[in-house]
Amino acid sequence: MISLRRSFSVICTLLFLPLLLSAARFNPLAWHLPAEQACFLTSRVVALADTNDSFIGSGFFAFAEDRPHWMYVVSNAHVVNGNKHLIAYNNGISFDAYLLVEDREHDVAVLGIGVEDISKLPQAVSTCGFIENFYDLWPGMLTVSSGYPLGLGWQDSGSAGLSFARVAQVDRADSLIRLDGVLDLGSSGAPVFTWIAEDKGQGLHLIGMARSFQVARTLSERAGDTLVIHSGLYEVIPAVFIDDALARADSLVRAYASSLIEDK
Repeated sequence: MISLRRSFSVICTLLFLPLLLSAARFNPLAWHLPAEQACFLTSRVVALADTNDSFIGSGFFAFAEDRPHWMYVVSNAHVVNGNKHLIAYNNGISFDAYLLVEDREHDVAVLGIGVEDISKLPQAVSTCGFIENFYDLWPGMLTVSSGYPLGLGWQDSGSAGLSFARVAQVDRADSLIRLDGVLDLGSSGAPVFTWIAEDKGQGLHLIGMARSFQVARTLSERAGDTLVIHSGLYEVIPAVFIDDALARADSLVRAYASSLIEDK
């Protein structure tokens, strides 16, 4: 009888454990992150697809504080992979995104988005919220990221997944930050945020953008998210390189705007 009960318990555990885990994974931060901060993350992250509507990875909206109407999408260069025209999805809305800057050395890509009506500009991460000093970070620091996992119906869900991790290593020599945590396939290009003491936990500040450790070690001209392997170790491309790429994109947009004025 005892053996039969034990066998029954084991069978029930095997049957229902995946359901319990998937339910917890569906919204892992529901009990940890204030609703306002969760909304901040998911409203700024984007799912990137090629013009054939195939999902290729994640990214996020960003803008410079003094130019709020110049909106960009930031992602990994290996995610964009040389595509000049992509579609950025956010909360059921699509935006045409065009490649402006591709920094393969630091694996950063910046795309400009076309929005004719300024009132429809999406919410974005301001560069004034970037943490660009390595000395503001330390091992063990809690982080949170948001991305669109592969294979979870990203177009239909309209909402990105959220994940906690911790800073495992701040490597100033390599100019990289490493996270100890599990991010889903498709999270390359996802923004990574942390909290700083001055805000007393009220605000989120960008430390960089995630990519898998395996992708970082196997980058090539054809590299893409198909090379991402589930791992407990992720790299974060520091915000300072993202800011540099955004500054280059700003220069291009300024030059283009000036040429239009001169033509008139």
